[in-house]
Amino acid sequence: MRRAVITTTIYRPDNLLDWGRHMRRDDIMVVAGDIGTPHDEVREVLSFVSNMADVATLYTVTNDTRTSRVVPMRSIQRRNVAVLEAVRLGADMITTVDTDNFPLADHRQNVGFGHLDSIEELLTKPWRGDL
Repeated sequence: MRRAVITTTIYRPDNLLDWGRHMRRDDIMVVAGDIGTPHDEVREVLSFVSNMADVATLYTVTNDTRTSRVVPMRSIQRRNVAVLEAVRLGADMITTVDTDNFPLADHRQNVGFGHLDSIEELLTKPWRGDL
């Protein structure tokens, strides 16, 4: 299963370093830029994630006027650009985060799974127990 973590940001997204620690080699991280995004800092963070976690990263800044008419700058809907890029890159599971979201500890004690592994398991394995 190819997983993706996506976000938009107008800040330096240092939380993506923590998300990167939960990713596997075939996972993807996509950030959709905006007018207020610190572009160089985002590229620096994505470079760290790519080197640290050995995952594919993509920073998309859409200044194309046709796209911006439908998905304007300064709107949360720019996240949809990141969703579409993740789908285009083959993501089976997409986790969308904000710059103040950090991955939590695993819900299972003393098991070597990370946060994205826990989400994947919850979404793909049969549930046995009370809801």
